[in-house]
Amino acid sequence: MHKRFNHQEFEKKWQEKWSETGLYAVGARDESKEKEYVLIEWPYPSGNLHIGHWYAFAVPDIYVRMRRMQGKQVLFPMGFDAFGLPAENAAIERGISPSVWTKKNISHMKSQLKLLGLSVDWDKEFATCDENYYVWTQYLFLELYKAGLVYQKESEVNWDPIDNTVLANEQVDSDGKSWRSGAIVEKKLLKQWFLRITNYADELLKDLEKLDYWPERVKIMQDNWIGKSIGTNINF
Repeated sequence: MHKRFNHQEFEKKWQEKWSETGLYAVGARDESKEKEYVLIEWPYPSGNLHIGHWYAFAVPDIYVRMRRMQGKQVLFPMGFDAFGLPAENAAIERGISPSVWTKKNISHMKSQLKLLGLSVDWDKEFATCDENYYVWTQYLFLELYKAGLVYQKESEVNWDPIDNTVLANEQVDSDGKSWRSGAIVEKKLLKQWFLRITNYADELLKDLEKLDYWPERVKIMQDNWIGKSIGTNINF
């Protein structure tokens, strides 16, 4: 009789071996190899991965493995998009500190990600709530402010009254509800920070034409996001 294949035992054995030997660690810079940096969208640490994460991570992992086999030195890090009101709201609901809640979720999701056997370099792991990460986002903000590229003004926003946060147009369902909480989205005026991307609107729009392999619908979304308009919009 054929021995039954125990995939859990097999995968555990080799994943532990990869970790012990640092198989996917980038290590020292190898000047003899061409460099490549592959970054996937970091998951939000809500507590559990879902099938969308598997879908999003599997294809880049295949690509990274191929590029390494082609002789390239590839940096393929993993991180967690862990800064924002949703994390605070979730922690408040449970009566615990956002820091405790977020780090606990990151630990659990990291164990799930490792079960995938992704070829990421865990030595390069980051969470956006780490001081040694957001110190640089604060630095960049201050540099933009000094350059006159950041300003404040009052503007109408999509407001989620349950999550107490602003939503992008894409986060409002066709029936006017929040994609996350299901609340009826309100319109309200809010004083907020803006970046002067309008200074670069012509350059950004022109360069969209160079993106030969981007789907047309994605380029249209980018066009709408840049939001350059000529003339006046009048609502009757």
